[in-house]
Amino acid sequence: MIAAGTMVKRRERIGATKRRANRQQDSGDGRLALFVIVEGGDVLKARRAIVQSGEAHVEVMRCMPVPHSSQVRLIVELDEAALGETLLRITGSLQKGELGRVIKVRPH
Repeated sequence: MIAAGTMVKRRERIGATKRRANRQQDSGDGRLALFVIVEGGDVLKARRAIVQSGEAHVEVMRCMPVPHSSQVRLIVELDEAALGETLLRITGSLQKGELGRVIKVRPH
């Protein structure tokens, strides 16, 4: 049998988690992070396509090798409005690659 106080505390925790999640969704300033995996020889071509895409603020935040392969993972930070054009430029300029997840970036 579960004590009544335990259920109340659990409901409070669940409510706090939901409020925190809603606050994080609403507080974003429209910035996204896009993960792109390309072959090592295509990194410069991919970076050029990413930077030239759109008038909105788009930048490569991190470029790191994928372990045990010849691929490189790029993490790109961009405005929500520039996502479509950035994806078109990346797919149009590269022969091989993978588009990863897109996540909302929290302001620092």
